Amino acid sequence: MVTEASCAIEAGPSYVVTSTADVTFSANESITLNPGFRVETGGQFAATAEPGLVP
Repeated sequence: MVTEASCAIEAGPSYVVTSTADVTFSANESITLNPGFRVETGGQFAATAEPGLVP
């Protein structure tokens, strides 16, 4: 499991969540998934933007 927590997250263009990965992004401002970001079949990905989150 990979967890990224920050004020703002930007991922891509070569960020790939592989078929066996479990990735969670949590940010208090924004999450940007650029062209080229992808999740392979079987990979688990979640993203939440929550004002007030303290990374």
